Amino acid sequence: MHRADEERIRAAAAAAATGLQEAGFVRQAALLRAQEVEQHVPLSVLPVEAFDAFRAAVGAPGQVVSGLARAAETSKGLLKDAG
Repeated sequence: MHRADEERIRAAAAAAATGLQEAGFVRQAALLRAQEVEQHVPLSVLPVEAFDAFRAAVGAPGQVVSGLARAAETSKGLLKDAG
């Protein structure tokens, strides 16, 4: 860690008047940041049985659906990726 960063953290910990020492202040700041990040991460929760079924379906060989394959072929070049 750069000395300037260390000094800034020490000063902020003292100014916060929380009674936390630097390590506790850093830990608390890291946990708050982790919560912010977690709020922006999409999360799906499935019951175990549903997840097992999903995993089996994803791992199964694909099947051609003729109508869908024709539609995909017909629409080639009409749609563009947003990225």
